[in-house]
Amino acid sequence: KVKFDEVNALERSVNIGLQKLKEASEYVAKLKVDLREQEEVIKTKEAQTNQLLGKVQEEKAKADKTKDKVESQKADCQREADKISDEKMEAQSELDKALPYLYEAEAACNS
Repeated sequence: KVKFDEVNALERSVNIGLQKLKEASEYVAKLKVDLREQEEVIKTKEAQTNQLLGKVQEEKAKADKTKDKVESQKADCQREADKISDEKMEAQSELDKALPYLYEAEAACNS
């Protein structure tokens, strides 16, 4: 009878162990399915991200080109402003030289 009880206890232990192994195997199989599904989602998201990245890079290239054009126009405007400033200073200098003669001529006319 004792031997029979020992064998029964061992059988129960083995059966419990086998049941746990079966449950673990089923859980692993489910995790594999979930993993495959997640891999598909990741692939889709990666493709979308790569597409968006391409658009961002394209827009950045356009923005850089526009920036370069604007900077070139700004430099042209600054050169033009400097030229105008130089011409204004030259004109003011000529005016300053001519004014005494104008005042002298006005004084001569008034006397």
